[in-house]
Amino acid sequence: MEYSIVRVKKDNYFMFDNMIFYRKNNRDKNKDELKEKWDFAIEYATLESENFYVFSAQTKNIFIGYISITYIPKIGQEWNGHLNGFLYIDELWVNPNHRRKGIAEALLKKADDLCQEKYISGLRIGVNTTNDAGISLYKKCGYEQMFGTCLLMQKNIVI
Repeated sequence: MEYSIVRVKKDNYFMFDNMIFYRKNNRDKNKDELKEKWDFAIEYATLESENFYVFSAQTKNIFIGYISITYIPKIGQEWNGHLNGFLYIDELWVNPNHRRKGIAEALLKKADDLCQEKYISGLRIGVNTTNDAGISLYKKCGYEQMFGTCLLMQKNIVI
C-alpha cells in the first residue's frame, strides 16, 4: 500500500476531522454527516502554532493515521545557536485496518526528521505500561525507558 506523510493544515483539515470521527465512532461519516459544515477556527489557529505539529499518513484521499507533536524548549540551554529541548509526542494512532504496515514507524520517523530540521535534542512519549504493542514499537524505533519508572499524571480543569 502506498501512502505519504503530510502535515495537517487548514486545507486538508477536513480529512483529519473525518479520521477523528472514524476513531471515535468506529465508522465513516454518512452522507448527511459529510455535508455538515463546521467552524474549525480554533483548530485552524492551533495548527498555525509554531510549536505544534500534526502529521498524517495519507493514502489516496483519506487520512489513515496521525502523530501529534509539541515542542517544548529548554530555556538557557542552547545548542549551536538554537534552543535545545524536546518534542513531546501526545498522540500516535493508526486506523486498525492499516496497522502493521509500517505507518506508525513512518510517523515516528517524521518526528525524528523534525528534530533534525529544528535542531531539537530528542523526543519523549508517554505510553501505558500495559500497551505491549506500543512499547515494542517504540523500542524498535530507538526509544528507551528513562527515569526508572516514570508516571504520567494529568489534571483536568473544568472550564
